[in-house]
Amino acid sequence: MNKKFPKVSVLTPIYNTKPEFLRECINSVLDQTFGDFEFLLCDDCSESYIRDIVESYNDPRIIYIRNQKNLGAAGSRNRLIDMANGDYLALLDSDDTMVETRLAKQVDFLDKNPAVGCLGTWATVNKSSLFHPGRFDSQQLEEHLVFSGCALCNSSVMLRKSTLDKHHIRYKTEFIPAEDYALYCDLIGLTKFAVLPEVLCDYKFYSENISCCQEQKQKYIAAVAQYNVIERYANVSLVGKEEMANFAAFNIPQNSKELRRAIKINLDKLKEFPRWAEMFFNTNKNCYRLICYKKRSLTDQARLLCSPLRRFFKQSFGWQLFCFITRGMFSFKK
Repeated sequence: MNKKFPKVSVLTPIYNTKPEFLRECINSVLDQTFGDFEFLLCDDCSESYIRDIVESYNDPRIIYIRNQKNLGAAGSRNRLIDMANGDYLALLDSDDTMVETRLAKQVDFLDKNPAVGCLGTWATVNKSSLFHPGRFDSQQLEEHLVFSGCALCNSSVMLRKSTLDKHHIRYKTEFIPAEDYALYCDLIGLTKFAVLPEVLCDYKFYSENISCCQEQKQKYIAAVAQYNVIERYANVSLVGKEEMANFAAFNIPQNSKELRRAIKINLDKLKEFPRWAEMFFNTNKNCYRLICYKKRSLTDQARLLCSPLRRFFKQSFGWQLFCFITRGMFSFKK
């Protein structure tokens, strides 16, 4: 007699998560209205209290494994995917929680929409502010992923395991700490995307959170993943990727003229994709504006005021002077 596998595998990597966060996470899974799941937890060489917490639960759906050596987030996630038996993979970070109806609603949607292989939901951040990408169709979500950053809250995502296996897609260690975003980028063109317009998870954002303490590195890696998608989709080879990635990580370019030249060349390479070319330009323009807002240094603001990028991105002198005064001169007085 064949063994009946669960419909869903909930995948949660753990590394020294705060005890109260981990318990909230586990409880939120066990409280699901949809019960046909296995809950796989991969302990990435955490301190002993993690094992104690997990083993304090007496539920046969919990499967706990511990890495013999630290594999990092990508390695742990891949190990969980490989051992998962479910048709659908529900991602959940160990410091986040899900609403009790999350699995039921996502399973129902994927059962009814077989072309969708990556399904997110709206989310709250620290149980207060709302995170959502809007009401987009699959193409709009793809474009948002490529040109506006990650439109999916990782702990809300449910993946179709057959899609990952068919296309040999796994998390890539070279894209840590943006490995989840890079995986979604790898799925572009291979499956459809969707987001349920309902809050079904809560994302924790705090000082030790990777998105907080490794923001610049995450931005840099995410930009590299973006360029890979553009090259694959448009069948072009972009130039100046390192300079553009540094720019995306809110760094003032060492050579603004070189960066401007690279962006111009890449825009020409994308001329057969006018919509993508426009979004590529606007993405870099937004990077420039964010740098102007973020740099609270008189020296940095002086460099930006004199940069050829101001005219290239069509920023008025008045707006740039405003940044120079409010971000540069005021910070200098302090």
